[in-house]
Amino acid sequence: MAKHQASPTDDDLKTWLLLGGRGSGKTFAGSVWIDIMARELPGITLALVGPALHDVREVMVEGASGIKASAEPGDRPRWEAGRRRLVWKNQSAAYAFSAEDPDSLRGPQFHAAWADEFCAWRKPEMVLSNLRFGLRLGDEPLLAVTTTPRPIPALRRLMAGWGVNTLTGMGGKLFSGAAASGGVWSFQPDGPVDRFDLWAVTNTALGVMTVETDGVVRASVNTTKPASMEVTTVAFPETSGPVTVRWASGGAVFIAGGVAWRSDVRRARVINAGWGGAKVADWITTDQPYRAYGSIPAAAPDLSVVCLTINDWNAGTAVATYKAGLGLLVDRCLTTGDVLLMTGCPSDPAQGKAGYAAQSAIRDAVFEVAATRGLAAPIDGAALFGGGFASGLMFDAVHPNAAGQARIAEAVRARVMI
Repeated sequence: MAKHQASPTDDDLKTWLLLGGRGSGKTFAGSVWIDIMARELPGITLALVGPALHDVREVMVEGASGIKASAEPGDRPRWEAGRRRLVWKNQSAAYAFSAEDPDSLRGPQFHAAWADEFCAWRKPEMVLSNLRFGLRLGDEPLLAVTTTPRPIPALRRLMAGWGVNTLTGMGGKLFSGAAASGGVWSFQPDGPVDRFDLWAVTNTALGVMTVETDGVVRASVNTTKPASMEVTTVAFPETSGPVTVRWASGGAVFIAGGVAWRSDVRRARVINAGWGGAKVADWITTDQPYRAYGSIPAAAPDLSVVCLTINDWNAGTAVATYKAGLGLLVDRCLTTGDVLLMTGCPSDPAQGKAGYAAQSAIRDAVFEVAATRGLAAPIDGAALFGGGFASGLMFDAVHPNAAGQARIAEAVRARVMI
């Protein structure tokens, strides 16, 4: 390894992404990786996927930085054009596939794969999905993706390391069995999916609904049960949607939300459960099991990001009351995962509500709750916004504008590392 190069800091990753412009060494890196693996692991099966078969042979296999040119002298693999494969002396073989034909990847299986110029593929996520299904040989199948970056959604999702899993929200929608035209809810995912999580309220007075894809009923969900919140996961053949939830019988049904996702893609389920004007007291209400406090066990978050400050300081909530309520909410969230707290961004005292003294007291309470429970230090909204009211980052006296929201999102993203 050259002096200017560095070894990866995490060798436990299953997918490696290498971005770079022309001449940056992407092809060379992929070629050497494939060649070393093929020589050191006799008899393994590999996949080479390029924008077209011509690209696989001319660039990945026989190019100036391709596998044959980069291989050890005296141990260069031979290209078998009839079978579209590269074969080493130890019987390891790398098969060529074109991204123009995603279905060609259905069926074959591999120990590892090299996917080149991902951003030039016409259907990048479909091809990558089929390729990943085939990575099932050996104990640790690996995937390397090399590409010149382009501003496409598929690359952004790949860079994030998370699958496409769109959430409709937790606001809820009520369907009445008496009005058939209002008893259908259609969810359109933004990519191929094969699973759907249905979040529904249960109550002995409620009814039954079905989940459908491609005109076929995939599941029947009975919500006529004791009051609670339940999550039902429905499996079905891969589809681009829509996913339809339909009232079937009984009383009304109450849907809190839904998530469409793919079973073969690592995913993060993100739930935005906030609502306007909410204070900590609203979040610890226990009168109904499907409200926020009661439904946390059903949601089972691995990480809860809690930012509840502004409405309490504007409403004049006593600091002791606020602190006790926040502690209850945090303890509830800790039953299923970790918690990251954030303090509010400073509002404009000129609005005639809370001054900076009240805001600082609430902020300090957040830090105390975190410290007493051994949590990571909260994200400090005041520091994030420069220590005072930042008019350039605020839509009005209390709400961040798009730039302010982006700053908050980046701070959270950096802390949770997704």
